[in-house]
Amino acid sequence: MSPAAIAGEQAADQQAIGYRIGLAFAGIHNTLGGLGIDPTDSVKFADTRISASFDGAIGYNFAPNWGIQGDLQGTAIGRADKPDTDWTRTYGHGAIHLYYRNDSFFLGGFGGFGLQDDVAKSNKPRAYRFVGAEAKLLTGWGSVFGQAGYVDSETRWGEGLNDAPFARLGFAYFVADNWSIKADGAYAGGTKYNEGAPSRTLDFNLESEYRADAWPVSLFGRYEFTQISWHVTDSDAYSYGDNFHTFMVGLKFRSGTTLREADRAPGSLDLPSFGKWAAFSANEID
Repeated sequence: MSPAAIAGEQAADQQAIGYRIGLAFAGIHNTLGGLGIDPTDSVKFADTRISASFDGAIGYNFAPNWGIQGDLQGTAIGRADKPDTDWTRTYGHGAIHLYYRNDSFFLGGFGGFGLQDDVAKSNKPRAYRFVGAEAKLLTGWGSVFGQAGYVDSETRWGEGLNDAPFARLGFAYFVADNWSIKADGAYAGGTKYNEGAPSRTLDFNLESEYRADAWPVSLFGRYEFTQISWHVTDSDAYSYGDNFHTFMVGLKFRSGTTLREADRAPGSLDLPSFGKWAAFSANEID
C-alpha cells in the first residue's frame, strides 16, 4: 500500500462525519421463469423496464470508537409494456446503524422501515421492516462485510416477503485507491401468502466504481441478479416465481479524498436490496 493510501486510512479513522449520495438509472428485465422456476399468473410476459434510484447515507463518529449512520433509499420504476400485468411503481426506506469501530473493523446493528407501491390490488402503499447485525473487516486490499437478520412485509393478502431471516456476505477490492470492485450475495427465506407458503430470495450483485483524481464524483456500473420463488407447500416439487436482471449506471458523491478512504469512513455501510425483495415478491411474482 502506498504512503498516500496509508495516510488516507489514518484520515478516515480520524474523520468524524462522512457521507454518500448516489444517483442511478437502470434497466430491469424479468425472464418469465427459467433456471428451475415456473412463472406465476401475475406478470404474464418477459419485459424490460427503466428505473431511477437515489441512495444516501451520512455517518457520525460521536465518540472515539462509536458511531451512528442514517440511510435513505428510493426507487421509481417505469410502466410495464403490457398493461394487464401487475408491477411495482416505487419502493424506498430509511434506516439507522449503530456501530463500534476501530482501525480494523466495524461491528454493530441496524433497523429500518420502508414502503412500496404498485398499480393493482391496493390503493395504499405497503410496508416492510427489517433489523439485523453487521460487521465489516478492513484489510490491506479492501474490506469484507457481512450482515444477518430479519425482514418482514405488510400486505393485504400476505403475498409479500414474510417472516424472512436473511444473510449477506461480500467484499470490496481496490485495484487502485480510486478504483474498486465490489461483489456480494444474499439469501432470504420466509413465507408467502397467509397460508404460509415457503419462499426463497437469492440476490447477487457485482459493481465497479471509479473516480478520476480531479473529479468531484465517482462513476459506477452495477449488475444485479435476483431470483424470488415460492412453493405451495414444503413438499411441492415446483417453484413459482421469476428471475430479474438489473443493469445500472450512475454516479456517487462521497466524502474523503479517495474511494479507499471513503470505504473506511463514517457513512460507508450499506444494506441489502430489501425494497426490491419485498416489492417484487408482493407484485411481480404474487
